[in-house]
Amino acid sequence: MFAASGCRISGTVTQDGHGAAGVTVVLMGPVVKTAVTGSDGRYAFDYLWTGSYTIAVDECPALPERRLVAMSGLFENMEGIDFEKQAPGPMARFDLRDIGAVTPVRKQKGFTCWTFAVMAAIESNMLMNNVWQAAGEEGLPDLAEYHLDWWNGFNKNNNDDQSPPTGSGIEIHYGGGDYRGASAYIMRGEGVVRDVDAQSYLIAPKRRTDGYHYFYVRDIEWFILQSDLGNIVEIKENIMEYGAMATCLRSSSSFIDSRYTHYQPPESGLGPDHNVAIVGWNDYKITPAPKRGAWLCKNSWGLDSQIDGNFWISYYDKNAGHDPEMGAVAFRGAGPMPYDSVYYHDYHGWRDTIDDCSEAMNAFVARRAEYLKAVSFATAADDVGFEVAIYDGFEAGQPVDLLADVEGTIGRTGFHTVDLPAPIILSQGDDFYIYVRLSHGGHPVDRTSLVREELPGTRSTLDPFEDWHDPFYSYDSLETYDWPIQIKYVLVESAAGPGQSYYRQDGEWLDLYYRDLGEYSGTANFCIKGLAAAEAD
Repeated sequence: MFAASGCRISGTVTQDGHGAAGVTVVLMGPVVKTAVTGSDGRYAFDYLWTGSYTIAVDECPALPERRLVAMSGLFENMEGIDFEKQAPGPMARFDLRDIGAVTPVRKQKGFTCWTFAVMAAIESNMLMNNVWQAAGEEGLPDLAEYHLDWWNGFNKNNNDDQSPPTGSGIEIHYGGGDYRGASAYIMRGEGVVRDVDAQSYLIAPKRRTDGYHYFYVRDIEWFILQSDLGNIVEIKENIMEYGAMATCLRSSSSFIDSRYTHYQPPESGLGPDHNVAIVGWNDYKITPAPKRGAWLCKNSWGLDSQIDGNFWISYYDKNAGHDPEMGAVAFRGAGPMPYDSVYYHDYHGWRDTIDDCSEAMNAFVARRAEYLKAVSFATAADDVGFEVAIYDGFEAGQPVDLLADVEGTIGRTGFHTVDLPAPIILSQGDDFYIYVRLSHGGHPVDRTSLVREELPGTRSTLDPFEDWHDPFYSYDSLETYDWPIQIKYVLVESAAGPGQSYYRQDGEWLDLYYRDLGEYSGTANFCIKGLAAAEAD
C-alpha cells in the first residue's frame, strides 16, 4: 500500500532474476487499472489520482509456478522513492476448472447439500492426485452422496450405538448434516463409495458389499478465515495444492444479487443452512460487501441454476470461510481404501473435547490375524505436537511392552492419519493399546450429543422422499419460497463401555467410562483408531 499524487507508477515483475512477460498487474485504489508486462517484465500506470493504491499480480500464464519471486516498482514524482515487494503468494484469480480439477455440477434432493459439498471436495482432491484413473476407475470421480446421507450414523436409518439401531436421531434426508458427521463416516471406514455402487435416494442402498469400491481420506482439516483475511493465503494455497474445500452459507434471497454474488453481513444473526464447495477465487470481484473479493463456489442445484451451477461468495461473508465448524474444510490424501480393518470406539467421531487431557489411550482386541499399519486421531487445535505409541499389554494400571512409537507435529485442527514405522503383527484375540499424547488443545471424544436438524417449517407433513427445491432459492431463479426453516436439536445416542478408553491424570491411568461428564457420563470414547490390513505391504 502506498500513496500517489498525480503520478506515474512503473515497475518490473521478475522471476528467477529475469523479467516475466505477459503477466497482468492490477492497481487498486481510487481507480482500478490493469497492465500487462512487456517482454522485459515492465509495467506502468499513468495519470493517477491522489490516494492509496495497492499493486498485486493477477493472471500469470508466464509463471509456471503461479508465484512471483519479486515485484519492484518506482514511484515517479514522489521524490524518487523506490520499493520492492516480495511474492504475494497465490495469484489474484484462480479457478480449479481451468486445470481440470472439478467434477460436474450435480443436483441434490432434500436437505443433502452437505453430502454434495463433501463429495465435491473429495472428488477434486482425487483429480489433483490423479488417483481415480490410477485405481482403474473410468471417467471422472463420481462418489455416492446418498450413501453418506443414509449411513452417516446420526439419523433414524441407523445408529450402531443404540439397540435397535433404527428409529431415533435426525430425519433421513432432512438432517442438518455437517463436516464432523461426514468425517465420522469416512474415518471409521463406512465410506466413501462410488456413485455406481450405492447412489440411491428413495430406498437405502446396501450398507456394504464386497462389490463396493471403497475410498479413504487420510486428513480432514479445518481452516477458519480471520476477519481481516490475514490467513487467506493459507486457504488459497490449500485449494491450489489439494483441490476444492467445503464451506457453508446462509441461503436467503436477501443475501444474493442478480449477478449471483452472495454476501451476508457479519452483524446478521443467522447461522449457516447450506453447504457448497470452494473451487476458486477472484480478489477483485465486486460483491454486495463493502470490499472486493469473492470465492467461486460449486453448488448442488444443477447446471441450469445460477452461473452454470456456480456462484460467488464474498470473502467477508458472515459464514463462508469464517464459521468455526464449517467455514473451510479440506479433504486431503483421498485414494483407494488401503485398510481391511478399522478399530474404533468413537462411532460418531468428534462430538466434544476434554480440554484438560493430553494423554489418552484406547484398548482393542484383534478380530483376525493382520497387520496394524497406521493410527488415526483428531486434534482440536492447530500446530499440535503428538506422540503415538502401540503397546502389547496393560498391567498394574500401566501400558507395557512397547511395540512402536512415532512423533511429529500436526499443523491443522481435524482428523489425521499417521503411519507406523513398520507394520505390527496382530494375532486374533490379542489385546493391543494405542496411546496418543497431544501437546495442547485437549483430546476430542465421541459422546451422546445434540445434533442440529433442519426441516421446512410450514409443512404439515414431512415427506423425506420428495424431490423439492432448497427452501430459499429456486434452482432456476432468485424467487424466494418463504418457507422458514424449522431448526431443532435432536439427541443422538453414543455408547461406551468400561475398559475401552483411558486418560492419564497425575501419573495414573483412569477409565474414561467413569469420568463425570454430567448427563453424558458413560457415553464417551476417545477419537483414536487403529488401521490394519491383511498384507504387510
